[in-house]
Amino acid sequence: MNRVKRPLTLIRPREEDYHRIEGGGGEKPKWVLTGEELLDKAVKLQKSLRLVVNEERIKAYALIQVSHILKVCLDSSATAKTRRVHIVEFLQTKNRNPVIGLKGHDALLVEVDSLPQFEILEERLKNAEDFSRAISCIESFSLYDPQVEILEQDVFYKIKLLDFGDHNINERNAEKMTLMLKAHELDFSGTTYLEGGPMIYKLKNIGAAQIEDLRNTPEFGLVEELVPMPSFSIELDSFRSTQPVPSIHRDPDVHYAKLGVLDTGIAELESFKPWMVERRFSQYILDSLDFGHGTQVASVALFGDLLEGTDWVGSDGFELVDCAVIPNGHNTQIDEDELILNIKEAVTMFSDVQIWNMSFSLMDTFCPDAYSDFAKVLDELQTKNDILICKSCGNDFKFEKDKHKPITQGSESVMCITVGSVAHKQRDGDYSMIGHPSPFTRKGPGPNFLIKPDVSHYGGNARIDPQSQTVIPTGVSVISKNGAIESTVGSSVSTPRVSGLACRLTQSMDLSFEPLLIKALIIHSAQYPASLKLSDPDRVNLCGYGIPSSIQDILHDSPDEITLIIRAALVNGKKVEILDFPMPECLIENGFYRGQITATLVHKPLIDPSQGLEFCQSEIELQFGSYSYKQQRDMGKSNVLNPIGRLGSKNVFTDSVISRRAMQYSHHFATERALVYRGKYHPVKKYVADFDTFTAVSKQRYLGQKRSWYLHLQGLYRDQITRKYRDMEKELPPLEYCLVLTIKDPSEKNRLNDEAIQKLDYYNFWHQSLQLSSEIQISV
Repeated sequence: MNRVKRPLTLIRPREEDYHRIEGGGGEKPKWVLTGEELLDKAVKLQKSLRLVVNEERIKAYALIQVSHILKVCLDSSATAKTRRVHIVEFLQTKNRNPVIGLKGHDALLVEVDSLPQFEILEERLKNAEDFSRAISCIESFSLYDPQVEILEQDVFYKIKLLDFGDHNINERNAEKMTLMLKAHELDFSGTTYLEGGPMIYKLKNIGAAQIEDLRNTPEFGLVEELVPMPSFSIELDSFRSTQPVPSIHRDPDVHYAKLGVLDTGIAELESFKPWMVERRFSQYILDSLDFGHGTQVASVALFGDLLEGTDWVGSDGFELVDCAVIPNGHNTQIDEDELILNIKEAVTMFSDVQIWNMSFSLMDTFCPDAYSDFAKVLDELQTKNDILICKSCGNDFKFEKDKHKPITQGSESVMCITVGSVAHKQRDGDYSMIGHPSPFTRKGPGPNFLIKPDVSHYGGNARIDPQSQTVIPTGVSVISKNGAIESTVGSSVSTPRVSGLACRLTQSMDLSFEPLLIKALIIHSAQYPASLKLSDPDRVNLCGYGIPSSIQDILHDSPDEITLIIRAALVNGKKVEILDFPMPECLIENGFYRGQITATLVHKPLIDPSQGLEFCQSEIELQFGSYSYKQQRDMGKSNVLNPIGRLGSKNVFTDSVISRRAMQYSHHFATERALVYRGKYHPVKKYVADFDTFTAVSKQRYLGQKRSWYLHLQGLYRDQITRKYRDMEKELPPLEYCLVLTIKDPSEKNRLNDEAIQKLDYYNFWHQSLQLSSEIQISV
């Protein structure tokens, strides 16, 4: 039987596949209070607001012209966009949106810059009927109290000012705070992490008494948080081995991709020389660099498969760019502000580097109610520079068996590919089975149940010696700074396997670099090992979407499958509605469709650093399924904007169609299960549907051979970002996305790929095979 591999297929939606988004309407929702309930709630809120107005701090703020920050606590269900619109309309007393941030799940931070604005809010509460929707959602008012964490010993502290969403206001507030800190004769420095963002100060060797003095100043009303300055650390132990050092031949006629290694520096070893870019980055003198950790990380990225004698990733070479952003190496700590400055300068210096590896972690775990400043910086860097960062999820080398700490700050970046670690082998006493999460790897989810890590790879195993309580590792092979082969463990060495894979994908495709495409292909290929025995939540929280495939498997289809790739952008007000989806009829067996569908959708989100858990301000909804027939629609109706619709449709990426009993015995689900992630405003979504696991009723209703198939993509924007662009009198930006969708025939009849291509031609889709670079030969 002919099993020749086929290239993946690029397609574009047709002109007729773009439909207008139709608005809804209807009566007042049931959750809106009426009558006595509404009046009682309004009186309660009037009392709450009056307590705020009578606070002494209000007068102090007025004296130095500092805005009052009102904390508006909401009902837990009031975060939906339809409700937020009415809340903001109630709070808005001037021509611009007063909401400057979101705290936790249910508290808005609202700027009130004068006492008359409080009076306006009071009058609106008296006219409860006119603002019934907003009043139904609001629970209380209070003045915002900055988050403060004070340690007993003198340490460096971080003061972060509130972000007012206006560069000029942020600058004026920084001037006030700087003058106050100087007046208190404090030793400090200031910088901004984000473009146009709030000032962040580092206070040096300050004690608890001095902090209390600061808290009593009116300027402290400008502060969002005062906490110990976060620091980053390098953790990697090595154990000597006796393997020969590998090498890869470099072809002088080939244009290779570059991997930027943000680490402690890479040693000048003979095996690295052909692949090292001569120009390097570091703010530190040579004597202060260690090179140990950075060399090990770079060796796994470049030589990982050769060191292990495996085909986990691929073994083509690529160039290494050495950026030593951390001094002194092992067990070093570096403050957050210094590290961020180093990373920014490195990325600016090497503007031609598109993929970066970051195998170090903040010492603290992230806060589940907000995104860390470090994660926001990483996301801004990737958004503005069109790059992709692969970031380790962090380690815990004080681990207990079957217990994992949460991911570290920065690992919750929505744009990074965050990488966890799984065990590649198991020796006597090791805590993890092969293919299971390493005992030291950290777990997700991220804020707002964001799936983190995104993927995992092989980073070693370990156990704790019961006598000495020391870590006994079962490591993966690395090259030391002295050129010897050693073994080590950590997500630090699983991460460069993924960044190395990203580089090899980039240089293997005859396309300009697209981070969304690279990220989508890696996540789309990821699978769980067949041996993995974890509950659904643990599987996702510890391994992400699984272990990515090798480059050979990612870039090619078998004859019994087809992978379709759509790279496009959704314009506000338009959606993609493909009603002639080319579902191959060879999947029909005994009158019903069989098959396995895997879809991965990655989009470049609009982000707002001030919005807490609502950091991601955009969303793309994906549906794929079958329907009964097309219907002509009455265009005379006010809310009907599209002449053709679908009737009897069913999205197959839902839990409701799946038989729980079938899932238990399906080999497909033993490795991947049903991935149905509906978390709104997540930039990555992956779905897997196996038609063999559908309930009998679902098969009868939705998989019959007379059914037609559709694909639906629709962009959504949060109210905050919508108002922001409206205030600037600008159109909302299109949402760039990459969708990778694979249809597989479980019977392996060897004709699905050909038939799908014929269907694309029949329905007049533009399509072409994914072109691979002639310079890089991919063995299949």
